[in-house]
This record gives sequence, structure tokens and C-alpha cells, in this order.
Amino acid sequence: MGKTKKKSGEWIQRFGKAAIIAHWVHAAAFFTLAATGLVIFAPSFSFLAAVFGGMQGVRLVHRVMAVLFIIAPVVSLMANPKGFKTWWKDITTWGRNETDFLKAFPKELFGYHVEMPPQSQFNAGEKINSLLQLFGCTMLALTGLVIWFKQFFPVGLVQWALPLHDLFFIINFCAALGHVYMACGLPSTRHAINGMLSGYVKEDWVKHHYPLWLKQMKEERN
Repeated sequence: MGKTKKKSGEWIQRFGKAAIIAHWVHAAAFFTLAATGLVIFAPSFSFLAAVFGGMQGVRLVHRVMAVLFIIAPVVSLMANPKGFKTWWKDITTWGRNETDFLKAFPKELFGYHVEMPPQSQFNAGEKINSLLQLFGCTMLALTGLVIWFKQFFPVGLVQWALPLHDLFFIINFCAALGHVYMACGLPSTRHAINGMLSGYVKEDWVKHHYPLWLKQMKEERN
């Protein structure tokens, strides 16, 4: 992280290849699981079964994507443990800047110009989303495994796993939609998508949105 290159101005590396690949593989698995899960658990979406070759295909794709959904973050962690530690340290570090950011964020969300408090590599909203996805996806994986291999678990646990699986899907799906909007839709933040495409974002944009991170990188280079 922090490596710069010339490309119509100074650009800064925000994410490495391992993080980018893991992000898109996990995202593809998540949204495929969402589509197949809706077909399995909501009869009103049964018309989508034809896309997967019928209900048998839906269940097969759901299970294959479930394995990918679990494996992708594990492989990413093994490929870049240092990057994971840096990410974890950042998203679990909270102070006055984070709380002030959350207070000001609703105005920015609705298009108002707001002077936001300085943020580190991940702002307070991204930290909440990261923690929510980490916990929610873990719960989705655990409850999903209980449902898949229900013959090995007590009936009571399976009965609890079903509604919890649905609940965490709803929470994470809503959070994912918000994440997509922030990365692609909101004018002030959609430049961020470049970080998950090429790995790089413009220094001027970083200076405005993540000045504490920019300051840290410059100190580390000196």
C-alpha cells in the first residue's frame, strides 16, 4: 500500500492484487448466493430457476458458491497476512474523528457539501461496513453449514439456523447495496471504485477523503 505512479497526475495504491481478487470473487459468490437463495426460500422468485437449469441446478450452484464464499477470504488472508493485519487494525481503531464522521455523513449522503473530519485508510462508514460484513458473512457461513449438513446437528440448532440465515442475509444484502451505491453512485465517493479495479486512486482525492492515511504514508517514506 502507498506505492505511487504517474497516470495523469499522482495516483496512490490503495489495494493490492490479492485484496482486489478476493473482493470480486467474494462479491460474485455473495450475489450469486443471494439469487439462488431467493429461488430456494421464496416461491415468488421461482421463475429464476430456469436461469440455473431448474431447481437441481439452483441448489448445486448455491452450494458451489457457498464453498467459494468461505474459501475466498481464507485464501486472501493466507496470501497477504500483513495486509489483513493492517486492515484489521484500522477498522478496529475508533476515536473522535470517527464519531464526528458518522454525525456529518447523512448530509454528504444526500448531496450536501460537508467538511468531513480527517480519516485514516478506511473512514468510519467503511469500518462499520467491514465489521458488519465480517460478522454477518461468518454467521451466514456457519448457519449455512448447519442447514447443509443438518443430519449432523440437533434439530433445535437447525431450526434456529434457518431464520438466522435469512436474517443475516437481509442485513448483509442491504449493507452490500449501500456499499455499491457509495462506490458507484454517490458523486463524492464513486472515485473509490478505481481502488478495486486498478488498485489505485488519485492523490488529490485521498488528500480530501483520507488525509490521515496520506500523512502516515508520507511519514513512512521519509
